[in-house]
Amino acid sequence: MFQITTTFNHNTELLTDSIHPFFFGIESCTQSHSYGPRTRDYILIHFVLAGSGFVTYNDEIPFKVTAHEAFIIPANISCHYIANQSSPWSYCWVAFYAPSSLLTNFQSTSSFPYHYTKINSVEIRNIILNILRLHSSFVPYLDSSGEFATEKLHLATDSDVSFFFEMSSALFKILAVLSAPCRFTDSYNTKRVSEIKQYLDLYYNKSLRIQDIAREFSLHPNYINTIFKNEFGISLKKYIIQKRIHVACELLYTSNLSIKEIAYTVGYENQLDFSQIFRKNVGCSPSTYRCNKHTPAL
Repeated sequence: MFQITTTFNHNTELLTDSIHPFFFGIESCTQSHSYGPRTRDYILIHFVLAGSGFVTYNDEIPFKVTAHEAFIIPANISCHYIANQSSPWSYCWVAFYAPSSLLTNFQSTSSFPYHYTKINSVEIRNIILNILRLHSSFVPYLDSSGEFATEKLHLATDSDVSFFFEMSSALFKILAVLSAPCRFTDSYNTKRVSEIKQYLDLYYNKSLRIQDIAREFSLHPNYINTIFKNEFGISLKKYIIQKRIHVACELLYTSNLSIKEIAYTVGYENQLDFSQIFRKNVGCSPSTYRCNKHTPAL
């Protein structure tokens, strides 16, 4: 393993709220080599060069990552990853401090929210090797071809400003490579979100869980909720509730159905649950709403 870490104070006034590097590294893992579970206060991205392994976030379902793919570990999220026993992965990585909102600019290309496919990992590898080669402490570990020998070295450096900017340049090049596919996925995601909304409008009165909706569209629950919220400004759960309340208001205003029948029609088997949710969202009980003959406005 080769890794370079900057000890540049990321809390300085100059760097507050900015995107700046913490460390870069590269390693060929042994069979079943694992790390975690643990959380970090920085963002960490692994780019798989060869082989494969498995990644798990917060004890959820593990997913497989293979060559020319990447996975992001956001700050403050527990993650565990392990190399495949038959074909252990080799990967390079970059860690950096940045506002958590940065990750909303990267749209996953798989059904898992922080899993990216079709990554130009060779380009990433060259960027990271170049920054490692720039530091004089790594020169003795280079062979005649410019590659690193098999020895391991973990270097922490109190970087001068010039080298810090070199590391920052490498980080932004990597982020540019990672974000490039997002330029082509906006229209696709817009189409998918529209399909999801149509599905909810059709089946809002059924027993819907986010996991069920995600399975219907072959997407990860976290990812499907993220792209829906980005498009409409509310979560899937909130949208379903608002849709049910909107239809209930129309029925209270236009029909003679009992409140129990309306509750059942919009997806609530328990009238008490319906009344509580209605009051929370509308500000009065269903019976009061009907008596006052409010015009549906939700």
